Amino acid sequence: DRLCRVGSVIGNLVAERTKVLDEMRFQLETCVVTSDGDAHGNRSFHTSSTLQTMTEHPVNLTPSGPPQTVIDPPPTEQAASLAAALALPPGQQRDAVSAVVARYPRYLDAWSQLGRLARDPIEAYAAFRVGYHRGLDTLRASGWRGSGYVLWEHDSNRGFLRSLLGLHLAAHAIGEEDEDERCAQFLYQCDPRGVPDDELPA
Repeated sequence: DRLCRVGSVIGNLVAERTKVLDEMRFQLETCVVTSDGDAHGNRSFHTSSTLQTMTEHPVNLTPSGPPQTVIDPPPTEQAASLAAALALPPGQQRDAVSAVVARYPRYLDAWSQLGRLARDPIEAYAAFRVGYHRGLDTLRASGWRGSGYVLWEHDSNRGFLRSLLGLHLAAHAIGEEDEDERCAQFLYQCDPRGVPDDELPA
């Protein structure tokens, strides 16, 4: 009788574990964000049908949700240097932004803008990857513990998010499918409301 009771308990535990794993698998399958391009090379974002339905409606982030991390704004002189570089004629911007990066190597938005001005996908990938990894260091120093929101609505977060978005697009361009999907999922986790239209490639 005792063995029967033990067997029953073990059976219940196995059933519960299977149920939890099935629920986790369903959540992962319905929250994967992928990207692709059309026949002309134009970028477009695609989601699973469940996620597409979710993102067709406003997402309200409640105070009881995951914690939110806001990166401190860059020093005024760094922002001014980058703004001046980006105000130059297009043919001069890349070298000027590169000089800003060399002077302020921890300035996240300078790395993201350097990636956007890259001459080819490999150069873009390299710049965005540096911005992304330096951004992770900055997030941790800001109190981030590996999860929670990093929202686009805060300008000071955009250097990191632009680097993450750029790395996602560059990884797709060079065929790094695993990294492409990881970055897309991370973008969604950072801000489930999605990437603002003004941050997407034209």
